[in-house]
Amino acid sequence: MTEEEKKYFEEITAKLENSIMSKLGVRLSELGEMTHVEKVLTYKNLTISQRKTDGRYWTRFRMYGKQYSVYGKTAEECLSNVKKRIRELKKLGPQEPTERALVFAIYNYVQITH
Repeated sequence: MTEEEKKYFEEITAKLENSIMSKLGVRLSELGEMTHVEKVLTYKNLTISQRKTDGRYWTRFRMYGKQYSVYGKTAEECLSNVKKRIRELKKLGPQEPTERALVFAIYNYVQITH
């Protein structure tokens, strides 16, 4: 094999690996010389990914103007916890803003307008 053929073969192999990994829900990201494999699960515009620090899976979402983070030992458990949390929030409905949230909103408004 010539050098040009080797280079072409490596490029095709990398594209094929990335294609296969994306179909399986695995994202390859280059970290210097190391390749880090991060498992990813998507559900209704949410991406569930694995934390590098402790190995737990997590995602976050916004509902009724607040942000919520959800965790699980596996991606499936995290997805289950997300669904459970959304059901709980829908039961409660939109909550009245707290005094702290109102102060923060006023502060942001003043910062933007002045």
